[in-house]
Amino acid sequence: MGKLLRFELHKLFRQKSLYICTLLFAATNIYSMYLSDKWGARSTGFDSAFGIICSLDFLMLLGIFIALFTCDDYAGGTVRNILSRGFTRAQLYFAKLIAVTVGALIMAFVSVTAVFAAGSIIWESGISAFDSDIAVILSAQALLLIAMTAIYYAISTAIGRTGLSVAACLLLEYVVALALGVIILVFDIEDLSFMDYWISQIMSACQTVHCSPDTLERAFIGGGCYLASSVLLGYLSVFKREY
Repeated sequence: MGKLLRFELHKLFRQKSLYICTLLFAATNIYSMYLSDKWGARSTGFDSAFGIICSLDFLMLLGIFIALFTCDDYAGGTVRNILSRGFTRAQLYFAKLIAVTVGALIMAFVSVTAVFAAGSIIWESGISAFDSDIAVILSAQALLLIAMTAIYYAISTAIGRTGLSVAACLLLEYVVALALGVIILVFDIEDLSFMDYWISQIMSACQTVHCSPDTLERAFIGGGCYLASSVLLGYLSVFKREY
């Protein structure tokens, strides 16, 4: 497992999409900050960086990276070679899962650091706003990010084709929104509170520094449930696949 994990991490740091997606997201956010300052808006580096990893833009680029990295071995037939060397499907699955999780955390760290630094240069750091409550919210954001990574990884693993996996990750949010809309119309549901339990809605609620206790509870419980179910379903799809 250790040897396979080192192999996957080596591939991770050679994956161009990791750097391209990270730089694209950081650059667009920094440019938006520059325009805001030019138009007279004031903020801080802390406010600019807080919650950006929960934004839809970041999640879409994260999905692209994960789909490209995950499906690379399937497209090139490398999976058969790995399994023929005595590695199990479980080892392969979890080695890749750890690798994409590391990649997601790298994307998040670099993006947040770059935006915070740029905001501090343009305005001021604003780090004085950091306290124990903020630390809890950041922990919830990290858990939700890892859970979203597991969802994208499970989708890409189940599909196994680069183009379809990229499309599925990009369209996931719209498909879920459409499905929920159909359910609401068909069953004439008036209480829409169940939509708040979809992971992207939870992440959106955690973008603010004023998260309520209910939101944080939903984030930690929901994040754990999404993470566990995605890992399990993704593994089952790999276990039954013919290579």
